[in-house]
Amino acid sequence: RTTPLFWKVSSARANPSMLDGKWKMHKENNEYVLYDLSVDEKEMHDVAQQYPDKVKELSRKMEQWVSTLPTSYEKGEKGNRSED
Repeated sequence: RTTPLFWKVSSARANPSMLDGKWKMHKENNEYVLYDLSVDEKEMHDVAQQYPDKVKELSRKMEQWVSTLPTSYEKGEKGNRSED
């Protein structure tokens, strides 16, 4: 891929994730978790502390993407309720 891939489940409270080149990052307990998939395909070793500049760069991209998302989501036909 030449552009980052972002995803998040349909809940305003769900944490986003992203894939950018060899890097995968997501939020866990309000902290960013970073994996170098070129050497850690099974995502066993969080390298966020070793690469703070990469976390900063990717978190900016992620937060920019998150800002474009809805703040509430409609559930399917059953219930039709939104979450904050």
